[in-house]
Amino acid sequence: MKNKNHITISDELIVKYLAGDAGPEEAEALHDWLSIPGNEIYFREFQNTWDTTLPAEKPSMMTTEAAWEIFSRGAVKQNPPSSGFSRTSLFKIAASILIVLTCGIAGYLFFSDQPSDVLVVVTTNEHAKTVHLPDSSVVVLHRRTSISYPENFGKQIREVTFSGEGYFRVQGNPDIPFVIHTSAADVRVVGTVFNVFAGNDRLDVSVEEGKVVLVSKTDSTLLQTGQAGSTRLGDPGIDVSDFIDINNWGYATNKFSFNDAPLTEVIRQFEKAFPYRIEIQNKDIKNCKLTATFDQVSAREILNLIGETLDLTVQENDSTFRIEGKGCPWDQ
Repeated sequence: MKNKNHITISDELIVKYLAGDAGPEEAEALHDWLSIPGNEIYFREFQNTWDTTLPAEKPSMMTTEAAWEIFSRGAVKQNPPSSGFSRTSLFKIAASILIVLTCGIAGYLFFSDQPSDVLVVVTTNEHAKTVHLPDSSVVVLHRRTSISYPENFGKQIREVTFSGEGYFRVQGNPDIPFVIHTSAADVRVVGTVFNVFAGNDRLDVSVEEGKVVLVSKTDSTLLQTGQAGSTRLGDPGIDVSDFIDINNWGYATNKFSFNDAPLTEVIRQFEKAFPYRIEIQNKDIKNCKLTATFDQVSAREILNLIGETLDLTVQENDSTFRIEGKGCPWDQ
């Protein structure tokens, strides 16, 4: 089974996808393959066998014999001969899982023999910071954000641990995927541009360019340019949207685009991007809406332009701006 990108859709690849180890190109090839009638049924039966036999195990830490015993016992129980899932298919799946397990164990043993890496930790407080990673990837860390990675990052592994919010521009390297670990789920990429928000139990990813795979503990999905995905720790699935808002990472790009946006939303994005606070003189100002694009414009210039556009005045006092004026009628 091959797709247009000449990636073979095998049981081994399906196992990689379910385990969260498939790369973006492999995930895309699998998604294309699933559009062919009959393939989705096979995949769902495969996934059901995977979910019901190895639901809470960590395959990379299991022995091959233990994994075989657990999978075989569970698979036979879940898929009796009358289910339509043939015995041949059953053992093909089991063999596929064993291949992945064997590779995972070999990799674990190999890397466990290597000297432990010194971690580089970068954190931000009240100001954003641009971090240049050793592989030439760049990440802009928003306020109160943390990223850590091994000192030898980029040589054999490209994995970071992340919390907070960041705008990533990842250098392409198909041989060493870039992986972001968060408390809720992981993000796997090859080379792309995207924004990540990682809270204590939540992960939101918006893809500006390229493709990423969002991997939770129970699901994984491919996100392409213009798509956003979100999941929470403990949720069974991943929510996908075909809408992204570039203003959400204006803190990193200093680019904003508003189309008939409520002034309250404009102010929210402004306060997120800049270390200033906005005060409004009267409630009618909140009724105003703005259509404008700003590219590499300073905070003061943005507010002055908003004032001119909406016939408002802006007063500055240290790190606070006060917007005054008549405002706008409710039915603007």
